[in-house]
Amino acid sequence: MAFEARWIGGPGRLRATTPWGRSDILSLADLAAGYELVKAMRPAPLTKASLVPLVLAALVPLAVVALTQAPVAKVLGEIKGLLLF
Repeated sequence: MAFEARWIGGPGRLRATTPWGRSDILSLADLAAGYELVKAMRPAPLTKASLVPLVLAALVPLAVVALTQAPVAKVLGEIKGLLLF
């Protein structure tokens, strides 16, 4: 109820000395820590380390099927071409 009264503006709205609540250095440190966390976020949770297993998991079954349908030399040449882009 105190949160609602303070931030939403219910009856008997509380007045703080600053918009952040306390005027001491701890409030500023809390804001800085929150800002650093948001600044470090990525738009998508993808990294090279997370993509490599995903790509390998997708290519291994395809390679097995390709080996049963085409000559090994041709398949290895195609894989080499894919890896070199």
